[in-house]
Amino acid sequence: MKFLILILIMTIFQALAENKNPLIEIEGCPDNADCNSETGAYRQQFIDKLTLQNEKKITMESIQDWALKNKGFPLQVWGIKNDLKINYSLWWNSPCRQHNAKDQNQYLIGEIFSKSTLLDDTVSKKYFFPRSVLSDGNNLKAVTTLRGDSPLKIMDEAFYYTKEIEGKFYGLLVKFNGEIKLINPRSVQNFPKESNCTKELIAEFYRKAPHLNFYSGHYCKDIFNENLNKYQTVIFGWSCN
Repeated sequence: MKFLILILIMTIFQALAENKNPLIEIEGCPDNADCNSETGAYRQQFIDKLTLQNEKKITMESIQDWALKNKGFPLQVWGIKNDLKINYSLWWNSPCRQHNAKDQNQYLIGEIFSKSTLLDDTVSKKYFFPRSVLSDGNNLKAVTTLRGDSPLKIMDEAFYYTKEIEGKFYGLLVKFNGEIKLINPRSVQNFPKESNCTKELIAEFYRKAPHLNFYSGHYCKDIFNENLNKYQTVIFGWSCN
């Protein structure tokens, strides 16, 4: 019995050592995330401002201005497991088998607060945005997207997403030049459609991937460009779920 109790105590201490915030609820932090109090406080401020906007007490433009003056917007990324010392970010283990292989980099799913999708060389070695490829006839263009989500349309040289955080909805433009813009949720008249991937799209997509086995597969969608009044094909990576 004493031996079993000792094993139990050792297991608990090991779990405590591996988890920075074990069983501690931090305001603003989502469940089961590696998230510190500083990140949680800023995330809660973002949520509170969206609540005020939903109640029509402030505008989406005022939240945009506030975020640009502070730490930015919540953006979904991938992270390299052994090299994450980043302020204003939160992380979970990736459920994908290929992201937990011991003979290569291990990856996490994450969310960072940032004002742009453009990363300097130091930061890009720690986390990164997915890279998709957009086809417009014979032209292929590498574009940044958000992890775990696909855009609803293209407008103003940007992918448009409808995002949700703690039950609060907002529109997000991820511009092709790296800029981020918060807007009111927009209606979608021409929804994305499943599409076939060309050999050229597939080849270019995997040239942009972190490594050959990072994705379990790929898929293509035709996404409507409001400014060009036509659909354009975009290829995305399928991780595992």
